Amino acid sequence: METDKSRTLVTDRRQLRHLADAAVVEVIDYLVERFDGDNYALLKTRPDIWPPIDLTESEPLTRLVAALELEHAAHAAQRDLIRRARETDRSWYEIGQALDLLWKAVVSKESVADEAYDYATRFDRVSAAKPRYVWTCQACQRDVTDHGPWPELPKREEGHASDCPRWTERLATWRQRDWASP
Repeated sequence: METDKSRTLVTDRRQLRHLADAAVVEVIDYLVERFDGDNYALLKTRPDIWPPIDLTESEPLTRLVAALELEHAAHAAQRDLIRRARETDRSWYEIGQALDLLWKAVVSKESVADEAYDYATRFDRVSAAKPRYVWTCQACQRDVTDHGPWPELPKREEGHASDCPRWTERLATWRQRDWASP
């Protein structure tokens, strides 16, 4: 990685991706080093795998396990950041823009907001039921179950306090806009 003196500001997403690629390699190296080099046997989670895996040292497999764990950590970080974005009243559309989901939305013929919601729930699916997303409303301090960015605003978010100023304002604006349209 670059030293503090040689760092320049990132000005576009391509540069950010390049830095992220370099950082991933560096973090994987660090994780592998923490497991005594390329000792894949230490990282095996199930000793009863059949057919047996060759337990000789294997740097590519160790690096693969480290990369997978890094991916899980990145997904957990994204889940937390998306939750924080919703808690600070960012829309699913804004989250989708930050996740660069425009072209995915174009290809799937869904909205950017729908793609963002699907992205957020992808790593949280525990059951076969319709996915939900839970976050804390900063205005009423209640856990809100977010059902996504679909048209019926009153059905989108459940759990706000009855006197929640944020939710009351959003409902009033939605009703005013809904009634104003022919």
